[in-house]
Amino acid sequence: MQHLYKYTDKPELFLKDGYLRASQLSALNDPLEASYNKATLNKICEDYELDAKVVLRGVDELGVICLTESKDNLLMWSHYANYHEGAVIEFKIETKYRTSCIGDLDLDETYKLLEKLDKKERKAIIPAYKKKKIGLLSDLVVSGLSEGNESHKRLFTGECLPVRYRPSPICHTTMSDSNLGDLDWTGKEDRLSFELFRQKSDAWSYEKEHRITLKLAQAHRVQIDSQAELDRLVHEFKMNEMFLEELNAIAKKKNDDPKIIFDLDEVPNKDDRMAYGRTLAKLSNNAKNLYLFRTDERHLWSISFGCKASPEDINKWSILAKARNKSIEEYKAEFLSNHYALKFEKKA
Repeated sequence: MQHLYKYTDKPELFLKDGYLRASQLSALNDPLEASYNKATLNKICEDYELDAKVVLRGVDELGVICLTESKDNLLMWSHYANYHEGAVIEFKIETKYRTSCIGDLDLDETYKLLEKLDKKERKAIIPAYKKKKIGLLSDLVVSGLSEGNESHKRLFTGECLPVRYRPSPICHTTMSDSNLGDLDWTGKEDRLSFELFRQKSDAWSYEKEHRITLKLAQAHRVQIDSQAELDRLVHEFKMNEMFLEELNAIAKKKNDDPKIIFDLDEVPNKDDRMAYGRTLAKLSNNAKNLYLFRTDERHLWSISFGCKASPEDINKWSILAKARNKSIEEYKAEFLSNHYALKFEKKA
């Protein structure tokens, strides 16, 4: 069992619906994320018979859910929790893996069943499937993510792995520096894309970060910033307009909000669901587009309110947290009077 933490400036966004965002490359705050040396990357691809273009395209199709071992880091409270006015959410992760697995469930059998039902029956049964959960992320699709390649069944299962902090990028100088020779190369291009996201500059080592690396196409829910973003699929990516009409047919819109929601886990046909997911992942270069993964509330362990959080916010977040998991523990952060540190008082 492992306990990991998520800093957040707006806990209500998670607590209301239970979704965690997998941040795409364009949304990450470190400009050196997934960096590499072009010449060395090409040499690695040549040695292992990989296609460098596929590797780099794969990076754009990935997202990461970032967690940490530490809930008392003053700098992270400032950077990620609205200058101590936000909160830190604690997850208890039980796993059969060597570190922490956040779900490992293939929905093939689910889709086979749903395809046999009519629309009314599917609508009735889908909520039941949402309750059948494994790991922190529930009902995670791990098949059909890419064509002619089953590597993702081992790479994108929701396993939470510690970040590798390094003085230089993984593809910086030589093969010996990159440590790629020891990797299991099942998965080929997917594997190298995956590894590029596992490294960070050692200047960030204070964050003690762990990452869940996922294909954006696996998202349970996608929130697109506006209709103009969807139109890019036709104008920029030459998407078939008939397919775009299909996509618009499952879109959820509010009259007063330009954002568009796609609940992909409600699409009964697996092939359609993955086609929609891969298509929406093409819009990842806009950081305002969100790729969201549903969590299992049983892994929600505690919430710690920032030392500058208002009583009104604390009360609101407490109600939402208990609605998600009535046994959740609550703490209030306070500054220690004689140290540059925080203490956490458990709320009654």
